[in-house]
Amino acid sequence: AAGAVSTSTTAAATPAVLLLRTLFGFELWGNLDGLELCGHAPTLSSVVPASMLSTCPAMVCPEPLACFPEAFKRSSLVLIWEWFLLEVVGAVTPGVLWTTVQEPIARRARFQIRGALASLQQVHSLAREEEIGGSDGSDGGGTNGNGKSLEVALVESVVAHTQISQLLDEMDAVDEARRAAAARQAEAWRIEREAAQTRRRIEVEARLRERELEREREREPA
Repeated sequence: AAGAVSTSTTAAATPAVLLLRTLFGFELWGNLDGLELCGHAPTLSSVVPASMLSTCPAMVCPEPLACFPEAFKRSSLVLIWEWFLLEVVGAVTPGVLWTTVQEPIARRARFQIRGALASLQQVHSLAREEEIGGSDGSDGGGTNGNGKSLEVALVESVVAHTQISQLLDEMDAVDEARRAAAARQAEAWRIEREAAQTRRRIEVEARLRERELEREREREPA
């Protein structure tokens, strides 16, 4: 009895796992009701308030270290928050749910995350090419001294923490395998239904022929 009480007390003292709620600003999860990690339902991390995101300018703050949050682009502010959750707070990445209970990121979120990541990488690749082409030897606003912008560094850090590209590919592969298995099962059921229908038709035709033969025998003179 004492051991049971001790185990119960330890479980109650274990804090709920903090689960990353968004990636690149997009909600990762659908319905997680009933899911448990370490004996508790996980706690989802907070998001950047929509009221703050709506005030973000179209252009990045030229001197990031001297700016208030509202002065950043939406994508930069979201990345800063997600980097903070992963690097400082220690929020659990989507990979944990995938490896433990095969809980995938929502399909719509996968599409949005891929698009956001590709867009960020393309924008910064083009900006870097322009910077190199027209470089005058200065770092320019928003870089960290080696030509890498704050947003690029944040993207690289978030991607490294989450291994998101590999994770999404694995989830897509599992989905595709399930779709293929479902298609094979549906085809097997179709073939079975058609075979059953054929058997029933043959049986009906056989009974009809037997009745017809019986009627013919009845009509024959004794």
